[in-house]
Amino acid sequence: LEVWTSDPSKLFFKKEEFIGKRMTEILPADFASRFINLIKEAIKTGTPQYADYSPPSELGLEKVWYRAVIKTFKTGSENRVLMSVS
Repeated sequence: LEVWTSDPSKLFFKKEEFIGKRMTEILPADFASRFINLIKEAIKTGTPQYADYSPPSELGLEKVWYRAVIKTFKTGSENRVLMSVS
C-alpha cells in the first residue's frame, strides 16, 4: 500500500503502520476482503468500483462514513490501482 493524503488525521492508522503492508495484514479479514474483491473486479472489467464504508468496529474508531472509488490505470507496462476516498 501507498498513501497520499492532505489530512492524515482521517487515516485509520499512522502511515508508518501500514506502508508496504498488505490490507490483510492490518485490517480485519472481512473488511479487507471486501476491498480486495472490488480491486479484482476493477482490474477484470476496467470499470470503476464504489464502496461506502465506515471504520471496522474492531479498530475502535468513530463511525464516520466514507466513499471509495477504485479505478485501474497503466503506467508504462504496469497496471496500477487507485483508490480515491472522500
